[in-house]
Amino acid sequence: MTAVMTTRERYLATVRFQEIDRPLRIEAIGIDDDTVARWKDEGWEPEADPVNFMAEFGMDVAAPAFFGAHLHPGFWPLFEEKVIKDDGHRQLVQTQSGAMLERFSDHSMTIPHFVSFPVKTVDDLKLLMPRLDPANKERVDVWKWSFDMARNVKWPLFVYCSGCFGFHRHLMGFEELMAAYALEPELIHAMSAAWEALVIGILDRCRAHGPIDAVLFWEDMCYKNGPMISPKMFKEYILPYYQRVSARAYELGASGVHVDTDGDCALLIPLFLEGGVNWLEPFEVQAGMDIRVVRKNHPKLVIHGGLDKRALAVSKKAIDAELAAKLPFMLERGGYIPSIDHVVPPDVPLENWLYFLDRVRAG
Repeated sequence: MTAVMTTRERYLATVRFQEIDRPLRIEAIGIDDDTVARWKDEGWEPEADPVNFMAEFGMDVAAPAFFGAHLHPGFWPLFEEKVIKDDGHRQLVQTQSGAMLERFSDHSMTIPHFVSFPVKTVDDLKLLMPRLDPANKERVDVWKWSFDMARNVKWPLFVYCSGCFGFHRHLMGFEELMAAYALEPELIHAMSAAWEALVIGILDRCRAHGPIDAVLFWEDMCYKNGPMISPKMFKEYILPYYQRVSARAYELGASGVHVDTDGDCALLIPLFLEGGVNWLEPFEVQAGMDIRVVRKNHPKLVIHGGLDKRALAVSKKAIDAELAAKLPFMLERGGYIPSIDHVVPPDVPLENWLYFLDRVRAG
């Protein structure tokens, strides 16, 4: 029987497909704010405010160092978040990534309407380069507490960044970016080169503080019908940059290069693997992703997710059926981190979530 492992030991054994004392406990990538409100109405009294989702439910915690990811492309300093104009009904707001968006003045829930993004030309990108300078020590030094935590508590150190496509999208916005992939190759390559230099520079500075265990990239470059760009465009604009970034990450001692992309990513998995990625999430079932098929096709890919979150909203019987169909198959083959296929949505009762955790952790 395997001795009890530290979180870091368990993480390293998982990504190396070695024997573990138990599966890593990261059973969701987050929680919706409306889910928190619902569970409080159902009697949940979280210990932390704001809620530390992972700690509240006894998950395995990593020491984090965030350099953008879904929040911004990696700017330092960030743009100041501020209201540019407010007519009492709508506000024009500058975000920390330099984009301009419109929202209701009362902050009522709606999908934000983005008006503009900071990059339209190569010259625009050049103006932003001081904010993308990896030589800036402060951007890394602010995470010293996390580097210390990784050493002292034996947590793995996870470095979070925007992925290459995510970086492009932060700078240009989705619609302009889609046109640029077809019409402006010079601009796309310039952004990819800036991303590569930024990430490698960040990793080099992080490594000076201690071991890096994983680099995690936010991409979200797929939807239910497949990738947002073709494999041909991926090969031209993204693959070579991933290869160099991943190579540097492994040179610095990382054991995981991770990508988070929603939707149906099946067409891109071979390309991510070619680019040095060895760990993907969340494998959305409603987009047609079946982790059993992915495991058969890619036996050495670390898989995180793939359990249908919709089952948790239906019944305990549905939860049991989902786990019985997938969990034994995946755990037997290793390299699997059990999790639902995104954040916990607000249609999931607290009772069902707790039942799901108990059943998953029982194996």
